[in-house]
This record gives sequence, structure tokens and C-alpha cells, in this order.
Amino acid sequence: MKIATWNLKYALAPRAKTLDLLSWAETNIAADAYAFTESNMPADIGAEWNVLWNSNGVHTGATRKWGTTLASTKVALVPVDEEIGRAHV
Repeated sequence: MKIATWNLKYALAPRAKTLDLLSWAETNIAADAYAFTESNMPADIGAEWNVLWNSNGVHTGATRKWGTTLASTKVALVPVDEEIGRAHV
């Protein structure tokens, strides 16, 4: 399995939409799953993407909060309960 990580740096340089960056990654990196840090939740994500977003990300001042987006077009992503380590099914 190929997993790619990418810090989108939305706190410093929000130049491109998250969906555009996901599409670029899928075309150019072609990983099975991605972890995008310092991101926001894609608003208009296509049905081909399976996405989990965690808002517990980087805080930049009092007005902005960036999270982590886990995304894939190839595998199912399932939230895991940290306390018991079991998938929510």
C-alpha cells in the first residue's frame, strides 16, 4: 500500500482549493491513501473520494483552525476510536 503525506500549509499559504490539491495528488502521486495536514475539509468533494477530516489540527491565532484530511479513491477509510482501538462499523 502506498501512503502519501502532504502538509498543505493552509495556515501560511492558502493558495489553492483542497479539492484541487487532492485531484493533483491523485493524478501525480497516485497513492492508495493520503494524509493532508494543515488542511480544511473539502466542500464539494466528488463521490469517488472517501474522506475523513479531523479538526484537531494546527491553531493559528484565535480565528483559524486547520485540521487533517485523510483521503482515498482506492480504499475505504474507517474512523477508529482512540480509546479502545476499534473501528466504528
